[in-house]
Amino acid sequence: MLVENIPNIFIPNSKSLPDLLIHDFRMTNDNVKSKVNLQMHMFSFLQIGKKQVHFAETSVAVDKTQSILTTKGNCLWTELLDTENSYYCKLFFFSEKVLKDFLKKHSSFSEEAQQENPFFIIENDNFISAFINSLSAIGNNQLQQN
Repeated sequence: MLVENIPNIFIPNSKSLPDLLIHDFRMTNDNVKSKVNLQMHMFSFLQIGKKQVHFAETSVAVDKTQSILTTKGNCLWTELLDTENSYYCKLFFFSEKVLKDFLKKHSSFSEEAQQENPFFIIENDNFISAFINSLSAIGNNQLQQN
């Protein structure tokens, strides 16, 4: 089974990864237990379909009412289509540097807490919806210029 290096496959011909990256991921076929080497930390804002992520010690499933924050590392992904035969999520990747800068700035978050679980589930609400819409408006070009 092939291991997918994510987000590297979304930015071909790039010699290095940016600190921030947005990617709209769409599928029309189920993707069951693909091996993933996640090179950056990632928010997956699921819009259509279902996602399961399997880690060494645990697994988690989310639907379109939830989003998931995943730490970089190895895992298995299963992405399942919705009744409309489609799958769509907005992926927001960020580097270790961005994470450390955030933790330094907001000292109430500890690195130990970050390493307890390889994921964190977020229930989508109006704030998350507005954030997803702002990511669509910003796009990668403006992110990389800042």
